[in-house]
Amino acid sequence: MAVTTFHPFPRLPPELRQMIYAASIQPRVVHVQERHECRASFLERFRTSVLPATFQLDDGIGFFAPVWPFTMDAEMESTTVQTTLDMYGFRTTRTLERPEPIDETAPEVTLGWLLDKPHIAWEFMRESSLLSRAPIPVLLHVCRETRAALRTLGYHLAFATRSSEGMTWFHYDFDTLYLKPTAPGSRPSVMSGHSWDIGQFMPEDLLRVKRLALSGAETMPFLPEEALYTFTMFVFPVPSTLQTDAVVTMITI
Repeated sequence: MAVTTFHPFPRLPPELRQMIYAASIQPRVVHVQERHECRASFLERFRTSVLPATFQLDDGIGFFAPVWPFTMDAEMESTTVQTTLDMYGFRTTRTLERPEPIDETAPEVTLGWLLDKPHIAWEFMRESSLLSRAPIPVLLHVCRETRAALRTLGYHLAFATRSSEGMTWFHYDFDTLYLKPTAPGSRPSVMSGHSWDIGQFMPEDLLRVKRLALSGAETMPFLPEEALYTFTMFVFPVPSTLQTDAVVTMITI
């Protein structure tokens, strides 16, 4: 009868156990989706509040600034003429709420400017989380030792948002991030400029992704082979002030 249990395993040297744990790692395709608050509730809350403390501009949105001239060119024209209390003779010591620019070319966006553009505020400040139903590696749930070993070997709770911690176990060296486009006929995301809405991802997570799979990319008219480099700039708009050693492998599904 075949042996299905190796009882002496705990007595193996720790180094050998670590090698066995490492050999158990299998590449996965991890489909990540956003779960967000109700749009109508957000807009109602935003319209009925005057510069509330609950609405904050995260510095991370500046990472996506390179695509804003393409996604909201007309909107950005008014950023330099924002109405302020000073124009009406009032004075205040409160500074305008704005994300830190990632470089000198990043357009200036302030909370006051967004008050007149709730559809853009929805993109910038909605509460959301990024989740996946991909099976979690079994060893992360076996015992404390195996969980610690896999974390040491590179598994992280990844893909936080501006309002939520990371909730998806992901190995940047082995796993593939899989994204589906938004609903057919919907407008491209202001944050990313294309049908795959990456605007809720944190920049530090995007910069670590090495394998990316896009559903429906082969049907997009702006994605011939010679344009892949341009598209990569839109997916991962890395400014000159940020560095990454990742070589992104893109797969169309």
